[in-house]
Formats: sequence, structure tokens, C-alpha cells
Amino acid sequence: MTYPILSLQYLPPIAYFQLLLEYGGAYLDAQEHYQKGSYRNRCEIATASGSFRLSIPLQKGKNQQQPIRSTRIAYDQNWQKQHWWTIRSAYSNAPYWEHYADVIETFYVQKTTFLWDYNEMILENCLKMLKLQHKISLKTTTQYFIPFDDILKIDDVTYLDFRNKVHPQVTPLFQPKYPQIFEDTVGFIPHLSILDLLLCCGGNYGRELLKA
Repeated sequence: MTYPILSLQYLPPIAYFQLLLEYGGAYLDAQEHYQKGSYRNRCEIATASGSFRLSIPLQKGKNQQQPIRSTRIAYDQNWQKQHWWTIRSAYSNAPYWEHYADVIETFYVQKTTFLWDYNEMILENCLKMLKLQHKISLKTTTQYFIPFDDILKIDDVTYLDFRNKVHPQVTPLFQPKYPQIFEDTVGFIPHLSILDLLLCCGGNYGRELLKA
């Protein structure tokens, strides 16, 4: 068996789900440490002005290099209300908004103490919206893996390290072209959150695009 190793991300980009579909699953790195400037607590959506970043605030302290499962979300400001308002403003006219809005809204009602638990809940729901929950095998790592470039074989499992390859500063390996809601005014915006694909194309067509 061959599985990619991925970090657990907030509303992950399209390339993340293409990897899950290509390999039939992944190992989510539960032993890593939080890294600033990654998709672990941020995502990109489309707005009338172009790409827009949504970031989950973390509790004050030294988050960098903190164990990922110990990284806590801050709720001193109502960022969930702000994220939901921004998503609703951007996508309320998207073709599949009415189909998925209720599920997406639950992301901004539920609260978890830890970033890991919040991202895990969102990932599970995104797979359900894509109707992939029964086709994707998600496991969590039980040991720390030093970053590696090639492949790593342990027993009967071959690991591929994609933890730093699905990253804001790295051009994704994959990018399907699809109609976007603001494409006529700002052009096609690559490498957005899976939300953009779902709300513009729906789960069935979106799932087919992920296979391309």
C-alpha cells in the first residue's frame, strides 16, 4: 500500500483532495508540530476582489513548533462569525450555495478547544459533501516522521511526504480548471479551498474534476 502523509488543514485546497482521491486515503500527521504560514489554520477563498485569506486565530503563546494536537484555538474575538459572514457574502450567489450552506454553517457554530479537532471535523464533512467518505481511508500517524523527499517503506506500507508540498508557498501539483463565480471580473483564481469547487460545481462534477 502507498499512502501520502499530509498535515491536517483548515478547509484544505483542491490539491489536498486530489491526493486523497488518487491514493485512496492518507496518513494525517498527528505527531508533527505547528508551523506558521501554512494551511493548518488558514485557507483561501474567492471574492469579488480576488483571493481572500481566512485565518483561525490561535491562543497567545509559542504556537510555532508546538505539538499540533496541543495547539489551541482562540475565541476571544468572534472569528467564526466573521468567517461565516465572509463565505456567505462571497458565495451566496454560487450555483450550489443552497445545497451546501447549512453544512458549512455548522463549521462556524461548533467550537473545539484544539485546532486538530476542528480541522478533523471539517475534513470529514468535506468528504461527505463530495460523497467520498466511504472511498477515502484516513489514518493518523503514531510516530514522528522526519521530512523526506523520496519514499519511505516501513513493513508493507510505502509513505510519500506531502506535508510541505500542499503549502501556500508551493505551487500545487494539480489544478483543475472549472467555472468560478468571479471569473468574469477577476479571472480564474487557482489553488483555492475545496469550498470554491464545491460551491461552484457541486459534489458530483467536483468529484470528477478531482480525478483529472
